[in-house]
Amino acid sequence: MAVKINRISPENPLDWALGKIGMTRAAFGAELGFGKSYLIRVSQGRHSHIGASVESKLYKLAEAKGIDLDEEILGLYGPATNLDEAYEHWVILHRQAQTIPDPVRNQKLNPFMRLVTAAGGVARMSALLAAPDPLVERYAKGKTYRMPLPIMTALTDMDYPHINELDAAMRKWGETHEPG
Repeated sequence: MAVKINRISPENPLDWALGKIGMTRAAFGAELGFGKSYLIRVSQGRHSHIGASVESKLYKLAEAKGIDLDEEILGLYGPATNLDEAYEHWVILHRQAQTIPDPVRNQKLNPFMRLVTAAGGVARMSALLAAPDPLVERYAKGKTYRMPLPIMTALTDMDYPHINELDAAMRKWGETHEPG
């Protein structure tokens, strides 16, 4: 069973900005040519930033409606003064609201893949960690046995108590298994 992603308030800055300008993700994507899956991943924190082109379009649309997103964002996302900073702040808050599941007990899987499986897969784990899918997937598949910094940062933000043990177990696993 997949782990539940805990929603937080304030919502993701992408969705907040879209709400301010009166658009849905679907309408924004269709009108401006952004793929639905890309915008979903951004709204789940599965990209490191909102993205320059998305951010630029949001500011342009808001300005056309007389909305100053930077002014309205003040105080909503901690010390953030713009969408990019708000996204970074939101990611930390999102991570702090999540719980890493207990790993599945399958010795055929590497230690991180046991967590990923317990979470419900790479996409679900990426959403829990608010970390990019490719990094989570590479680490889970054993393409690298050294913990990527974004995953370590996510686990640290979440106060995960077994970061060092997980890193050591993955490195040890890597000594005795072929890369995935």
